[in-house]
Amino acid sequence: MHFQKKRGFNNNRIISSSLVVDLLMLALVPVTEAVAVSVSTEAGLHAAIVAGNTVELAADIDLSAPISIDGITGLVIDGNGHKIDGQGRVRCFYINNGAEVKINKLKVTGGFDYDFGGAFYLNTSSITVNHSHVFNNSAVN
Repeated sequence: MHFQKKRGFNNNRIISSSLVVDLLMLALVPVTEAVAVSVSTEAGLHAAIVAGNTVELAADIDLSAPISIDGITGLVIDGNGHKIDGQGRVRCFYINNGAEVKINKLKVTGGFDYDFGGAFYLNTSSITVNHSHVFNNSAVN
């Protein structure tokens, strides 16, 4: 962007027509914000993940089935210091088909599987874990 000093105009008031167009175009771009959903049950957690929402835990959650995240990108799970517990019976997270997940401030414990990955099993997916604790998980193989 180039501003030129013109005789008789105050430089602070000269606005390029391209700048005005750029600002107008910027105003037309929709702003999308992630919807944060607070959950306190296993069913609520599964539903919020399937909907692709940002999930905030409001309580500890004991699992009866693994949390399956299939192909969802940009998912954020904020544990707020709470825990997900597989209770020594189920894997905690199964992340599949290019899913991209960020987990913050979550305790992941008690995950178990007879194959691989008691806490997490990733298949062609990625996970980022921040400020979290992963402990007391196991797999036989």
